[in-house]
Order: sequence, then C-alpha cells, then structure tokens
Amino acid sequence: MRDLIARLTGRPAFWSSVFFLLWLPWVPLLAEWGATGEIKSSSLQIFVALYGLGLGAASRSEVSFGFGVVVAIIFSVSYGSILATENGTVAGPGGVFNSTPWVWFSAIVAIALAIRHGAERYTRHVQDEAPFFEWL
Repeated sequence: MRDLIARLTGRPAFWSSVFFLLWLPWVPLLAEWGATGEIKSSSLQIFVALYGLGLGAASRSEVSFGFGVVVAIIFSVSYGSILATENGTVAGPGGVFNSTPWVWFSAIVAIALAIRHGAERYTRHVQDEAPFFEWL
C-alpha cells in the first residue's frame, strides 16, 4: 500500500485526469441530489450515456471506445423512455427502464466505467508518465 501511495504522490497528471474526467462529471447529479433530495431516473440515464461516451472517447483503447458507444446508445434509449413517461406523453410506468433494478444497474455501470477508466489513467499517467494536458 505504501508503494502505491508513494507512486501517486507527485503525479499531478494522474490527479488532474481523475478530477476532470472521473469526478467533475458527477457534479450535476450531486447538485440535483442536494437541491431536491433525490436524483431523477432520467438524470441518471443521460448521465450514464454521456459519461460512457465521454470516457470511451477519452480512452486510447478501441474496445473501451466501442463499449462507451454501446453504453451511450442503450442509456440514451432508456433516457428517452423514462422522459416520455415523466412528461406524461406515454401511458405506463416506462417499462424496465423505470424499474428499481435498472436504476441500480445504471449506477453500477457508471461506477464500473469510472473504475475501469481510472485504472487506464493510472497506467497512462503513473506508469507511462504521460502528461494529462497533452497540448502543454
């Protein structure tokens, strides 16, 4: 454990990438939770769709990019389904996308995306010592 902590200290590229790519996108969900006391299912769906697409696009792995696109498509469809029921344009509960297991699945996917991309960022910025802001 000390070896891991020692490798992470003095690694601003890693911490910058963690902050900007992994933590900052969660701010709107936390703001909604703080303001309303809950996170609407539609908010979670669009977050996971864009988070998956963004992390996939930021990855150097073609597999991660492809997975991010698939996640974006699936969660965009679920967003549309849930939004239609929230706005009352479609009768019914919104199908499987508006169920409690789907909400938990959405949260698990978002956390898994963050963990997987965090591991990639660790490899890129700590082991390979690549800068985060590559244009600097």
